[in-house]
Amino acid sequence: MSASERAEDPSPALRQAIALARQMGLDEAAAEFESACFAPFATHEEWLDALPGLIQRFRAACDTAMPREIEVLLQRAIKSARQAGA
Repeated sequence: MSASERAEDPSPALRQAIALARQMGLDEAAAEFESACFAPFATHEEWLDALPGLIQRFRAACDTAMPREIEVLLQRAIKSARQAGA
């Protein structure tokens, strides 16, 4: 079994982070992040490689500090993407 087969799918954590961001009034940033995260990518590996940068842009798009609940989910998604890409 390869690392990508053992790694957790980052999608659920990303979707939870987006939902929480909307609940916390970060609608515009959440919508842009969702569009970027779930846009079509040529390969799964390309998507995994893009995730850390997309998450960084989401953090930058939020004018205030990222709420801890969202940050935990984003960190989980980054960890999953790195494990899957290993």
